[in-house]
Order: sequence, then C-alpha cells, then structure tokens
Amino acid sequence: MLKRLCLVLNFEQYSKLPSFKSSSYLPNLFFFLVFFFISPFIFTSQINNCSNLVAQQPLRTLRTSNHLLQNHDTNDFDLPPYVHQKLSYAYGRSSKPFSIETLPQILEKRAAEDGSRVLFTLHHEEKTLTYAMLREQASRLASILHHKIGIAKGDMIGLWSLNTANWIIVKLAADFLGAVLVTINPYYKVDELAYLVQKSQCKILFMPGEESVQLSYNNFTEVVQDESFLQQVSQTKLGHFFLIDGVRKQSKYGKYPVHTFEDFPVSQSYPPIDFYQDPDDPSCLMFTSGTTGKPKGALLSSFSMLNDCDFASDRLGLHDDTVKICCPLPFFHSYAFTHGLYTSLVRNHPVVVTDYKFDVRSVSESIKKYECTVFLSTPTMVIDLMAYIGSKGISLDSLSTLCLGGAVLDPDIVRQIKTKIPSVTTVLNGYGSTELSPATTLCSWNDDPEKIKSTVGRPLPYVEVKIVDPKTTKIMPHHEKGEIWVRGFNVMQKYFDDEEKTRESITSGGWYQTGDIGIMDEAGYLKIAGRIKEMLIRGGENIYPQEVENALMSHPAIKEAYVFGIPDERVGEEICTWISLDQNEPEVAPKEVREFLKGKLTYFKIPKHVFIVKEFPKLSTIKVSKLEMKKQTIEMLKDSNKS
Repeated sequence: MLKRLCLVLNFEQYSKLPSFKSSSYLPNLFFFLVFFFISPFIFTSQINNCSNLVAQQPLRTLRTSNHLLQNHDTNDFDLPPYVHQKLSYAYGRSSKPFSIETLPQILEKRAAEDGSRVLFTLHHEEKTLTYAMLREQASRLASILHHKIGIAKGDMIGLWSLNTANWIIVKLAADFLGAVLVTINPYYKVDELAYLVQKSQCKILFMPGEESVQLSYNNFTEVVQDESFLQQVSQTKLGHFFLIDGVRKQSKYGKYPVHTFEDFPVSQSYPPIDFYQDPDDPSCLMFTSGTTGKPKGALLSSFSMLNDCDFASDRLGLHDDTVKICCPLPFFHSYAFTHGLYTSLVRNHPVVVTDYKFDVRSVSESIKKYECTVFLSTPTMVIDLMAYIGSKGISLDSLSTLCLGGAVLDPDIVRQIKTKIPSVTTVLNGYGSTELSPATTLCSWNDDPEKIKSTVGRPLPYVEVKIVDPKTTKIMPHHEKGEIWVRGFNVMQKYFDDEEKTRESITSGGWYQTGDIGIMDEAGYLKIAGRIKEMLIRGGENIYPQEVENALMSHPAIKEAYVFGIPDERVGEEICTWISLDQNEPEVAPKEVREFLKGKLTYFKIPKHVFIVKEFPKLSTIKVSKLEMKKQTIEMLKDSNKS
C-alpha cells in the first residue's frame, strides 16, 4: 500500500512525507492515515495502469498503455526538475506517465487510422513511405525472416548500410519479429566488420548489393568476400546475407547464401508473426568505442528509446501537426535512430531523409522543397549549412527549431544561426550517449536564451543526474566539477556479452558512470567541462586514440605513435598524430601514412595532421605527455598559417 501511495505522490513528494518527530505530530499523522487508506479508491484508475517499481530505477513510475495514441493538446507536459538545495543532484519531472507501447503496436494503430499518411520521405531515393506501406512491408519481411530463413525472436539481425528506405523497413521488421537489430557503421572495413559480426552474434547481415549506388561510399561486396573477413567470421553465428538494394551476381559469399527481396514475390503469402512484444525486451544493439579501441555493444530496449524520444520531444515543444523533421544524420547512430526514426512514429511527425550520408546541398534542397520546420543536426553540419546557404543566397524560411547534439556547442554558433536563418526561434543542445538511449539532458524550448547558449539543459523526466568526485564518488556541491553519473529508464541494459565492462560502467545502484566531467548549477542545468576518458569527438563521431594508434603501429616503418585531438572551429576536434620511425625501415611521408590507414580505418578516424618526430615530450623518463604534444602542435599550426 505504501509503495502504491509513493507512486502517486511521486518521488519528490514521498521525500516530503510528514515527519513524526515534528511538533505537529497528530495533524500530520491524521493527514498520512487519510491518504494511506483512501488512495486505493481515489487513484484506482491510475494504479491499474502502473508497472512494477524497479529497484534500480526509482523514478520509473506510472505507465499507461495507450497515452501516445491519444490526441494531446499543446500543453507543456514538462515540469521543473527537482534539484538538491546544496548538492549537484537533480531529476526531471513530467505530468506525462511512461508508455509501454512498442513500435509495431503504434504502427498498427496509425496504419488503421490514417494509412495513407506519408511518414518518411527519402529525398535522395525519390521515395515515400506511408503508414500502410510500413506496416505491410515490415510485417511481411518479418514473416519471411522467420518462416523462410529461420530467424527467431531474440536473434541478432545485422544492418550494414547507409540511409535508405529499406533500412527503415528492416528496422521495423526486426521489431515485428522481436529480434534485436545490430546497427553497423556503413564505412567499416574488413577487420572492423568482422569484429562486430563476431561480437554481436548476428545470424544475418543486411547490406547493399552489386551495382548499388552505395558502393561509391564503401566497397561493401568486396569487404564481405575478402578471404580475411570470411575466415574471421567462419566460426560465428552468421548464416545469411540479404541484399537491400543493388543486384545479386553470386548466390553465395563464401559458404553463406545471398538473398534478395525478389526471392520472395509479393504474390506469395506467409503466416503472420504472433510473438508477444514486451517493451522491456532488448530491441537494438548499438556499438560504441571503448578505451581499448574495441567497440562495446550497448543493449537497449524499446521502452527506453521510445520514452526517451517522447520526453525529449516535449522538451523541444514539438506538439502540433505542422512539425516536419529534416534528418541528415546516419541511422546507425543513436541520435538519428531514436530521435529521427522513433520520434516519427511516436509523435506522428513526418521525417525527410536528405541523402545516403550528410550532403549540405541535399539538406538545403530538402528543407526548401518539403518546408521542414525542425532540423536534427550536429554543430558541424549547421556550420556547413550556414556557409552553403550564405554563398548561394538561399533562405530557409520554414525552419523554426534546431536540435543539436553530438558535440559541445559554441555559444557563438547560436548567434550566427539566428542571424543567417532568421525564422529559427529555437536552438537547443543536449547531452547523452549511446548507452543512455541517447538523451539525458536537454534545454527546453522556453528556457532562458543564456541557458540555451551556455548549457546542455536539465535532466529529462524520470532521469537522475548527479556530479560526483571521481575518486571518492561523493556528490559535489553546485558549480563544482565532477564526473557525470546517470540513473533512470534510459540507461542501457548492459554491454552485450561483456559482463566486466558492464560492471565497470554501471554501479550496483544502477548509476551509469559516463566518464565525462560536468558542472551543475542550483537550477539543475548541466555544463560539459571535459572528459575523463580519452575519447575524441570529431564532427559528432566518437574516436578513441588507442584504436588509431594500434592501426598506425601495424605499419612496419612506424616505431611509436600517439594520437590526440586539437581544437577545430568546424568539426570540434581534428585528429593529430605524432609518430617516430624505425631507422631500419624505408622512410615514409605523412601522405603515405594516411593512405596506409585508409584500408584499416573508417575515414573520420584518419588523422588530418601527421607529424614525424625523433622523440616525444615526456612527463617522466617513461611516460609521454600528450598535453605537451597538443600544445606544440597548436603552436606549429599557428606559425604555418602565418607563413
């Protein structure tokens, strides 16, 4: 009974229950007893919709099964967060409860009510997808995967492709089947792809075929037919390839059969999938780099991603029917995956996908042609867009809201945006990570402009954030730096097949240790002050130096290699490396080093600046100083620019 009452009163109210040590003992006792006994009757309708209270997620309170499918007005569900008076601890609040809907349930309802409504427009493919098309094609593919290929609920489905209409269909088919979608960076080469196939245990890999337009971005079909790749995956669970576009010229890649959509004619019917959809079941496996350079797979549920994007949309003020989202972001990233794909279905907002990958011309054309009102972007993309429309004299009058993520936002960029795109009234930045579904804090559409410029906002509803001393784990006072810890419904379930890394990242109390340094003020606004971990962020892409250093050290002429980031106005951080050469090997030039890395690393991981040195600055006789390398590099680049 007390647990039931706590759910209704909410976390903050529960913390303020009457104290029996106070002088007003009898009135307080009377108040408590009255609510204790009558709450079951007053709140019966709400209690019937409650989920179980999860110990590690204390703010996971009321859920309803159909609130997302009801017509809400434009009321702001967002409530001011609770913030501790002295310590850097806060949690978000909302008048809206959780949803326990799954995407197939929402899609079924939307298709029945308004099947002809266009939800996705693929500008580059000149395609549109309506609710009815999404339901029919996704459910059909799920049936094919299950009945003809043998993929079952809980199996891993790999998806290795750029942004296409069929990417969306495959994702929703996995949801209908109850399988786990493994999103894979489409620029991965042999070793990177082989590692993910092995680590994820995926049974089928969706990818572009021969003659696909996507082959101009990566040699997909050559990678999977490479002898090294086939050898590395020979002992894995991989059993099939499925081409999502292009043509099939071979029936097998190695020993693995190759399927296409044409193998399963529309005239042929298949029994429907009838698996129970639990919103807490794993839904997606997204890989994020680790400190060793090897990616770690964050296992996420539909519940976490769906509610994350719903609460974030409230924070953005996206309520009315005029919202149309422009998404140039890659689907395999958590940002686009959740706040592009999920948001479209959850909020019934049409999404325009601009191109296979980010192209500033396609973005400009899409916003102009389809009159997009919301732009999902990184700061780097916005900088490029402003430069492009400025040089071409283009106005984008339909845009009103920009939601930025993936990198720290320079306050000056906000001023530039509102000058060059005057119709934009709201520019919001947020903070999160793949492990956090991904949003954790976000500024609100009605926040003070100075807060929007200088912070990444406050915790989303039902998400706790605290700043702790990294050594003692004690909560820091307001305005003091410490590590950002997060607890709530949005925290990943675990790192897949990696119990050690999971224990290192998530405490026994359910707190995810981000490794980022932050500062919280007395109103709960968060500022990002740096990173404990060595991760670099270039144009929104996460890069770990160790992985690049390992690739460099595989060159026979390179003796030592150290990688670090230097500030860059456009991409945030540019990748730089200092290397020393083996005197017994032929010399190599910086250009040759970069060419060598192209066959081993995704393009954005390749250092822009390569310096060949004889020795490295050191803090002691055994430890090099990357900080000193960084300082010297910045000075050298300044001098070269002057000359």
